[in-house]
Amino acid sequence: MLALLSWAALAAPATRIRHIRIDGVNGPVEDTARAAADSVRGRPALLTRLAPVEAAVERDVRVADAHVSRRFPDTIIVGVVPRVAVLAAGNSNGQLDLVDVEGVRFEAVGRAPEGLPVVRSAGAGPVSDPALHIALNVVAAMPGSLRSRMTDLAVTPAESLTFAVGDTRISWGDASQVDVKARIVSILLRDKPKTIDVSAPDTPVTT
Repeated sequence: MLALLSWAALAAPATRIRHIRIDGVNGPVEDTARAAADSVRGRPALLTRLAPVEAAVERDVRVADAHVSRRFPDTIIVGVVPRVAVLAAGNSNGQLDLVDVEGVRFEAVGRAPEGLPVVRSAGAGPVSDPALHIALNVVAAMPGSLRSRMTDLAVTPAESLTFAVGDTRISWGDASQVDVKARIVSILLRDKPKTIDVSAPDTPVTT
């Protein structure tokens, strides 16, 4: 009898999920998360498994992570961590893919947000995944004060990177010794040269 009463209390109308709160995002991502969580509306709050709700929210590629918790008696809270763009990369449709630190392309846009580095292929076609990871490594290695000033990133078919910081054009070369190259570029930029070549970091060249 006690077990039946407990079950009845847990499944009572007053303890069914009536409210869904989305934290951490707004706009279209919030709408998608709410739609994914809406599948459990009306179910018993304490008896409903929440892992499937988290998985459904995370199917949106714009979401990096989701966590769902209960607030007794009739609410679930969906905490959403959105992906954050660290650069934009040219795609096959002539648009730009926003890319997070893990290299996930999560949204196509016509124009990159202000201050976001943009990388394009120096040849025809979109930026390949290997080229994208080279650009990500370089962007991550650059000091924050310079990262927001990086423009015109281009990766050649041979996976060699060039970009500009202000009026200075930088030939970076391949993905090797990124930390060393970043330090050298930071130092050489103080003299505001027209070009910096750190493709061979042991013998950097400026003009």
